[in-house]
Amino acid sequence: MAAEKFNALKGFSVGIPAIDVIDSNGNIVTNVVVPSGNVTANKVYANHYYYANGTPFSSDPAGTNTEVQFNNNGVLGASANFTFNTTTQTVSVSNFSASGNLVNLGNVDNLQIDGGLNGYVLQTDGAGNLSWTAQTGNGGGGNGVPGGSNTQIQFNDSGSFAGSPYMTFNKSDNKVNFAGEVTANVFTMGSGSFEFRTSEICIANTTSTSNIELCQTPVEDLAALDYVIIATDEFSGKRQYLNINAVYYNTDVVYNETSALYIGGLVTDYDLTYVPGDVFLPARIVLWVTPATTNQITYKIMVQRYRD
Repeated sequence: MAAEKFNALKGFSVGIPAIDVIDSNGNIVTNVVVPSGNVTANKVYANHYYYANGTPFSSDPAGTNTEVQFNNNGVLGASANFTFNTTTQTVSVSNFSASGNLVNLGNVDNLQIDGGLNGYVLQTDGAGNLSWTAQTGNGGGGNGVPGGSNTQIQFNDSGSFAGSPYMTFNKSDNKVNFAGEVTANVFTMGSGSFEFRTSEICIANTTSTSNIELCQTPVEDLAALDYVIIATDEFSGKRQYLNINAVYYNTDVVYNETSALYIGGLVTDYDLTYVPGDVFLPARIVLWVTPATTNQITYKIMVQRYRD
């Protein structure tokens, strides 16, 4: 049997000189080396490899050591901004984006974000952008640590959390304790169904002798009213102190003036009436005043409303 030449087979050329691969006895010849060619009998070598469409093929990884591989327009790609360290089992990426609503980063103890200083926190600008910022408060109760001692209510003390033994809350009996002064424009005794009395302040001025409305109180859930009025006419050197007690029920209001005190003479006269509601204002009790002079008179009034 004649030897067959392995340089052409049905029109496909391996590009090497004709070499006997089967001897005259019919045995396959192995380990035939052709120094000037690219193929041996048991291995194939080539300067370049190509896909069937002619695109060059390379099995070598792109980039440098530790860079993660990805499809870069049909070929292997890599970037120094996306790496994997086999020693620390750490993936590093300069920018991260997730299309899902939840990204599980595992235990927070295993999470590390570069940047920021000790005590800094991440804050958002409302558009999804994060930045490091100093935690409000520092030392003596800063960095989210309560100031003062147990039960002491917290307040901002020059940028730090602080507490005081004069302002405490006992959760066992739901009691707030203030050992100092409490200042408020409106103060209510009782809460919810236990609400009973609300105290509020009204300030007014007049420069006329006409009947003038000083203040008004809606009658919804109203049972009674107390007024403490101090009227001062600085121009004529007069001051008047007066209490008015009133009771209200079903559009009727009855009142009485008590404890009237004067310095320098009469300053004003008062009247109290019920005014029905309209499309603009609810039904209400109105305190009217008729000044004795056209001088500027200042009124400081404490109104105490008692709930029905």
